[in-house]
Amino acid sequence: MTELKSPIELAIEPRISGGLVCAVAKTVDDGGASVTWDIESKSWVLAKGLPVGTVFSADIAPNDILIVKGINKKEFSYSKWYSKPNNLRTVFVYFLIALSATMIVSAIFFGDFYSQYFY
Repeated sequence: MTELKSPIELAIEPRISGGLVCAVAKTVDDGGASVTWDIESKSWVLAKGLPVGTVFSADIAPNDILIVKGINKKEFSYSKWYSKPNNLRTVFVYFLIALSATMIVSAIFFGDFYSQYFY
């Protein structure tokens, strides 16, 4: 059975998935397990039916939702061993920057890039 470290140490910032505030907490065997915030007990509890991958892919929970749910960011710690771009727009911007750099380098070293591939 999965046993969480005590006190709870989150591996990532709290996320929002299907209306649930969730995160990945470290386990005693240095792994990770999905947890959700229990409003009544004001604590993180093990989420047996929530895959870790779903939590990692969820959006970061906005501060106003954390406040409404009674989560004070100062009361818990999380380690940043995993970082992900905040949204798809960030990934798209990085893609455009890489594509532009590739096109510039190709034009410098191999001649007219556009006429070779687009005409």
